[in-house]
Amino acid sequence: MKNGRITVKRTFIALLLVTASAGLQGRSQEPDYGSIDGILAALYGSIGCGPGRPPRIEVLRTLYLPEARLVRMTKDGPNRMDLDGFFSSFLDRIRKGDIQTFVEEEIARRTEAFGSIAQVFSVYRKGMNTAKPEEFVRGINSLQLINDGRRWRIVSIIWQDETLDHPIPDIYLIK
Repeated sequence: MKNGRITVKRTFIALLLVTASAGLQGRSQEPDYGSIDGILAALYGSIGCGPGRPPRIEVLRTLYLPEARLVRMTKDGPNRMDLDGFFSSFLDRIRKGDIQTFVEEEIARRTEAFGSIAQVFSVYRKGMNTAKPEEFVRGINSLQLINDGRRWRIVSIIWQDETLDHPIPDIYLIK
């Protein structure tokens, strides 16, 4: 009977380890702050939201310099925000129900870097309150980043959605 108990205990421990491992895999890991790829992956991986899945503001906040500027280009001109203003507006729109789901993913990127500075044109496709890809829009995030010797941080981001008057040039759609 002792061997039976050992087998049951080993099986139970194995199940606990598998369950714990699966739970850890479901969690997002710490962003890779040491690479531009890591910063962009964390940016796109944290902004999305849906029912029971809020955006990961605490992760997004760590990607930027505290004094970062965010600018959304609209048909009426630039909408300038600081970090707190952007997050407050975004979360307020979610609370009001204006944003129920939001998906944004990178589809192409052009990066230029010199030393500790980088400029990234990141082409995205995004959908708000839809899961239908044909209803998604495209645009460009223009990011400026610095590396302080330890990690990369976003200094500013300017974005503009594509329109019929302003289609994305083919040069930015090359992967």
